[in-house]
Amino acid sequence: MIPIYSLEDAKKTILMRKSILDTPASPQVNDQIMKLFGRALTLQEVVKTIIDDVVKKRDQALIEWTKKLDSSDISTSIEIRSKQMDEALRIIDPETKEVLTKTRDRILAFHRKQPISSWTTNELGGSLGQIITPIQIVGFYVPGGSTPLPSTIIHSVCPAIVAGVEEIIIVSPPPISPIILATCNLMREFNINLR
Repeated sequence: MIPIYSLEDAKKTILMRKSILDTPASPQVNDQIMKLFGRALTLQEVVKTIIDDVVKKRDQALIEWTKKLDSSDISTSIEIRSKQMDEALRIIDPETKEVLTKTRDRILAFHRKQPISSWTTNELGGSLGQIITPIQIVGFYVPGGSTPLPSTIIHSVCPAIVAGVEEIIIVSPPPISPIILATCNLMREFNINLR
């Protein structure tokens, strides 16, 4: 049986979670902040500093922050070329490609069954309804590192495809794993502008 809480009980228990904004950084993170910025900053101040820099300097800031934070030089190209994705799909083993394709197709089939149609009614004393309009451009962050997760791409991009998003931007820290590139390539089959 699912427990039912009164508002007062909920305020004392399940609603007592702290905001992430109230969570202090660990000593190790504070040390890294000090090294990078030369002064103590809160996590929010770090994020704001980086975002403000990207707004001001755009791609140049992305290149600089990637070098500082990830020790990676992306100055030659900030975008992955189609031929890199094609090559990644070519070099992954056939079994992995088959699993990725089946997974993608199953996730797409699931999301296509979700009702996302617009509707209106005049039955409730006025004109009421819901209009579904896809977002034109959507961006997704895909974690990189030692354990690339192609499932992040599939579970993020498939609902966007079904919703009718025209342009999907995927970002991932360098170096980008071939499995990530191959999975992105599998998503391009749906005539979306993937970059």
